[in-house]
Amino acid sequence: MHVEVRVKVTKNIFLFLIFLLFSTNLYANCSQFYKSLGKPSKVSLLWLDDKNGKQAQYALINKIGGDQFTLCKRTRFDYSIEDSNKEFLKDLDVYEGFSTPESAFNQVFKITSEETTRYILSKLYLPDYSISKSNLVTQFALSQKEEQVSKYITKKPSKKIKKEKKQSSYITKKKKKKTNDQDTYNGYLFCRASSGAFSPYMADRCTWGTLSPKEYVLTKMDYYVYGSSVNNQSDKKRKDIYSKTKASIIKQFRLAGLDESLVINTLAENTKFVALEKPIQKKPQIVKKPKKKIEKIVKKPKPQKQKELKVVVQDLDETPPELKIKTKYVFDKPNYVIKGSVRDKGSKKLYVFVDDQMIKEKNGRFEIKRFSPGSEKLEVKAVDQWGNEVVKIIDVEIKATTQLVEKLEPLNPSKIRNVNRGNVVALIIGIESYSEAPKAIYANRDAEFFAEYARYAFGASRNNIKLLIDKDATSTKMYGALEKWLPAKIQSDQTDVIVFFAGHGLASVDGKNLYLLMQDSDTDLLSRTALSRTELFKLINQHNPKSVKMFFDTCYSGQSRDEKTLLASARPIRIGIKESDGVPDNFTVFTASQDDQISSGLKEAKHGIFSYYLMKGLEGQADKNKDREITNGELLAYMENKVNSKAVEIGRNQIPSLVGKKDITLNRY
Repeated sequence: MHVEVRVKVTKNIFLFLIFLLFSTNLYANCSQFYKSLGKPSKVSLLWLDDKNGKQAQYALINKIGGDQFTLCKRTRFDYSIEDSNKEFLKDLDVYEGFSTPESAFNQVFKITSEETTRYILSKLYLPDYSISKSNLVTQFALSQKEEQVSKYITKKPSKKIKKEKKQSSYITKKKKKKTNDQDTYNGYLFCRASSGAFSPYMADRCTWGTLSPKEYVLTKMDYYVYGSSVNNQSDKKRKDIYSKTKASIIKQFRLAGLDESLVINTLAENTKFVALEKPIQKKPQIVKKPKKKIEKIVKKPKPQKQKELKVVVQDLDETPPELKIKTKYVFDKPNYVIKGSVRDKGSKKLYVFVDDQMIKEKNGRFEIKRFSPGSEKLEVKAVDQWGNEVVKIIDVEIKATTQLVEKLEPLNPSKIRNVNRGNVVALIIGIESYSEAPKAIYANRDAEFFAEYARYAFGASRNNIKLLIDKDATSTKMYGALEKWLPAKIQSDQTDVIVFFAGHGLASVDGKNLYLLMQDSDTDLLSRTALSRTELFKLINQHNPKSVKMFFDTCYSGQSRDEKTLLASARPIRIGIKESDGVPDNFTVFTASQDDQISSGLKEAKHGIFSYYLMKGLEGQADKNKDREITNGELLAYMENKVNSKAVEIGRNQIPSLVGKKDITLNRY
C-alpha cells in the first residue's frame, strides 16, 4: 500500500504556494524528466556537490546542443549513489529552469563546492553544454561577485530579554486540549493512492480514501518495515529500514510545514515500533537523602535596557589580485616553462587562467609548461574569489630552426575550432601487439590520438566513439562492435560514420582479397580469422548511413612498419584487385600506401607517417586555399607530398591513395 500527500487550500499563503508548485509540476521527479529527453547518449547529466562537499545533491540536465537547462535538487533519500542514474534521480525534484547556458552555470557556481567548480572550469567537455571557455570563466567571476555582496552585509544577533515572571499568583490556566489532530495540522489530510508516486492531489482526486497525519505515519511505517517485501529481513536490517523510513517521513512533514513531533510521538505510542528504537542505557540512580529546603530571599530582577540593533556593513573588495610575471620571454627551444606568482590580501582563493584554461596554483606560485614550434602570445588572467581579475599579455619568442619545428611539432587537436554539427559515429581501432604477428609500432598511439580528432575535427561526441586497442580488438570484439554497437548508433540516411584502422593488413595468396588483421588473427588462416575489406563495407553499408569516411594506416605488402615479414613462408604477394573494387558510392577511403608499398613509422613523432600527416592535415595544414574547408583532394595532395618526402628520407616510397570524389568537403574547422 502507498499513500500520497494531499493538501487542502487554507488561508496560509505560504502553504498555498508550496501546493501550487507541486500540483503544476509535469514530472513527479527528475528521473521522469530525464527519460523524457530521449536516449542517454543525447542528454548531458552533470552531478553537483553542495557547498559542504556532500556528493550528488544537485544535477544539471540538458539535451546535448540545446539551450534549455534544468537544475534538480535532492529532496528524498530513498536511493543511494551506487544506484543507476535513472533510479537515483527519483530522489531529486525540479529546482530551477534556465533558457541559456550562461544563466545555468552562473547558478551552478553559487551552489556547488570548490572541488566541483575546479572540475567544471578545467575538465568539463563544453561543446555538450553549448558554452565557450571564455563565457564559462565570465559566469564564474560574476557568481563570485554576487556572493560577495550577500556575504558582506551581516547582522549581530540580538539578545533575548527575559520577561519577568509574575509571582502574584500560583493559579495557572490549563491549556485546552486539541481533540482533532487535523485541526492541529492546518487541515492536512493524507490520501490513500493506488500507485507509488508521492505528490499532493486536489480534494476531488483523492479517490482511495483519506488518512489523518497519525494514520499516515503508522500506515507508511507498517508497509515499509513489516510489509510482505521485507518478511525475511534480519532484525538489524529491519531496524535500518525503520530508521530510514522515519527520516523520510520527518522530511516530508518539514517540506509541508508540519510539526515533526507528531511523527516521533506517534511512533513512541506504538509498542511495535518502540522495540525498533535504539535502546538507551540508563545510568543507575543513586538515591540521596532529601535535603532540608532553605528558603531563599528572591530579589526583584533589575530591568534590562533594550540594546540597539547594529548592522555592520563592510567595504566590498574591489581590488584585483597582484600578478607577477614578465611580459617578454625568448627561448631557443619549442619546449619552455614560464614561472609566475599571484597574491591578494582580501581573498583566500585565487584562480589562474592561461588562454581561458585554468592551471594549478599552489601557495601563490604557478608554472606554465608549453610547446610551441613558433612565437606566440599568451593571455594570463588571475581571478580572486570575489570576481576581481587582472590580465597580462605575454609575448613568447621561439628562436628554433625550421627543420627542428617540422620534425618535432606535436599533434594538437584542441586547436581545431569545431564547426561540424550532426549525427557522427566513430569506430577507431589500433593494434600494436599481435598474438600471431610482429608488432605494428605506434599503432595504439595513432588510434588514441585520432579518437580526439574524431571529436574536434568531425564533431563526434564521446558517447558515439568506440575505441578498440590491442586485446580489445580481437575478432570476437571487432564483430561485436560492427554487428551490435554500430547498428544501434546509425540512423538511416542521417548518420555520418568515421572508421580509422592502424595495424597490419594482408592480401590473400591469390591477391584477390584484402584483409585487416585483428589482434588474434592467424596469417595462414586469413579467411577465418581476419576481417576482409569487402565484408567490412557490407556490414556498415547495410544500415544505410548518410556517409562513410575510412582511414587505413596499413598496407597489404606482407611487411610491417619496421620491415618485418608477416608471413612465415615469406612468399611474395601480387595484388590482383583494384583498391576501388567493392567500395560503395557514399564511401570515402584513404589508404596509407599503394598496393606494393610499405606503410612506415615516423620515429621523431612516434606515429605512423600516414597517421601523423593525416591528423596535421585535419588541423588545417591541408587547407590549400585557406577557406576553412578541407576537401578530399586537398587532403590527398597534402599527404602525397608530406608522406612520400618523409618516406624517402628513410629509403622508402610511400604514396597514400584515395577512393572517392576529390571535390567533396571532408570537414570544416
